[in-house]
Amino acid sequence: MCFPAVRNHSQRPRCLFLFLSLLALLLLAPVVNLGPGAAVMFLLLQSITLIAGISALRFRGRSLPAAVVLAVLQLAASVAALAYQYPMARYLALIFIILFYLYLLAHVLSYVLSREGRGVDRIIGGLSAYLLMGVAWGFLYILIEAAAPGSFATPGTDFPVDGAGRPDLIYFSFVTLTTLGFGEIVPASPLVRPITILEALAGVFFMAVLVARLVGSYSTDPE
Repeated sequence: MCFPAVRNHSQRPRCLFLFLSLLALLLLAPVVNLGPGAAVMFLLLQSITLIAGISALRFRGRSLPAAVVLAVLQLAASVAALAYQYPMARYLALIFIILFYLYLLAHVLSYVLSREGRGVDRIIGGLSAYLLMGVAWGFLYILIEAAAPGSFATPGTDFPVDGAGRPDLIYFSFVTLTTLGFGEIVPASPLVRPITILEALAGVFFMAVLVARLVGSYSTDPE
């Protein structure tokens, strides 16, 4: 994954492409969603994160095949959903992308919390893991809203399930993860509220553990 092939502090961080692709997804998704072909453009942005995730896993041979299979299944289901408007294909695409991000998150976290990484490599891996957590939760919210419309609402208006609904729910995920709680999107279903609570708790605990681990690693690493 983001493991360096050799321990070389000057080597380019292995998670850099992953981090930049996730950042691009967050920053560009609301923009491309406003123009024509929004669904296709969103899928292209999403596909870049899949490629970046596979690239980050390339130094762990046993982990790579499962990631490739999940990515291929996700892309196939997404294309089927766009081309034929199959609801089941859309659900499968969302399930596969969530599984892919969670799988990648587990491997990135195992690296960040281990003693295998060093310096910038570990920091970028930690940032990537944080973004992966927020994006994965965002796609989970998209899946919930697709399966049960009305699970989320914006005060005073109907929540858009399609179109702007995709980046809006990823935005909502990061608002929850960082405990900002702006309130312009709210969980309208009682079943969704515990999930948002778990995300907020995960975000707080993640930052506490990550900072403690990084401080500990820098205090014990040899010069």
